[in-house]
Amino acid sequence: MAIVGSQLLDHFETQGGVGLLDRRGEAGQVVLRASSGRAYAFEVHPQEAVSDLTEIGAIYCYARAVPAANCAIDFSGAGLEIGYVGKTGDMGRQDSEHEARGDFAGYGFDIVLILRSEDIALRADIKRDLVETFNPVLNDLLRSIECGEVS
Repeated sequence: MAIVGSQLLDHFETQGGVGLLDRRGEAGQVVLRASSGRAYAFEVHPQEAVSDLTEIGAIYCYARAVPAANCAIDFSGAGLEIGYVGKTGDMGRQDSEHEARGDFAGYGFDIVLILRSEDIALRADIKRDLVETFNPVLNDLLRSIECGEVS
């Protein structure tokens, strides 16, 4: 289940009217519960702000707001569709590489969930857990170009 914090931003409201960012531009929070039973608290950022997050190790998810009925039952009922899950040693640089390749162009994934972690093994474990849970379509489509962590 995804649990969304109560902070608000007009253009990132879910179908139920729950906001993902506050009006001051500070990151909101979303908690994703994986099928393993583990829960992960992510910061929520608009995609265009992620390139500024240099030298931040993280697990990240590109997502978009959708009506709750279109989400995986029990895992993302708050109205987020997870399109891609990745891990990196430098979030800003990783986002720039995705942008340069056009990895997400045309899919509407305009929200980025970020869980900061400097632990490489932990990042790999959490990514695997989330991919198994959400089965993001772009992880399958981009598998051939996935070259590991950017640092």
